[in-house]
Amino acid sequence: MNNESIQPESIKEQLSALMDGELPRDETRFLLRRLDADTQLTTTWSNYQIASDVLKKRFATPMSANFSVAVMQAIAIEHQPAARGGWLRWAGGGAIAAAVAVVALTTMRPIDEAAPQQPVVASVAPVVNDAVTSSTEKQLQLPGL
Repeated sequence: MNNESIQPESIKEQLSALMDGELPRDETRFLLRRLDADTQLTTTWSNYQIASDVLKKRFATPMSANFSVAVMQAIAIEHQPAARGGWLRWAGGGAIAAAVAVVALTTMRPIDEAAPQQPVVASVAPVVNDAVTSSTEKQLQLPGL
């Protein structure tokens, strides 16, 4: 005899309505409490979910009961520290230091070029006029010298 045949048809209809989102709120709370307590109803719910996924072409394989144990074991193996020699640690540190030095040398400006020179827009050359200079000197000369 099948587990589903023991359950009344009204419960199966409620499960179907719950899956479709058409079950009223009060009945939903009652059915969810019953799902917590009744293993046969939980199995029926699981079967309905699988059937729905197959009809919608969302094929999912059911997970084994020890799936969580297998995941925890894999995590434990992954977190074990790897045995490395002391020289490997020093070599890794040296490689990082060398990379930082190369970046610093290629991105920094040399010290002697601290500030870029301003471009010259225009320059004024002093004008030497001998006629003006000689007359000015004559005016500046004091008498009696």
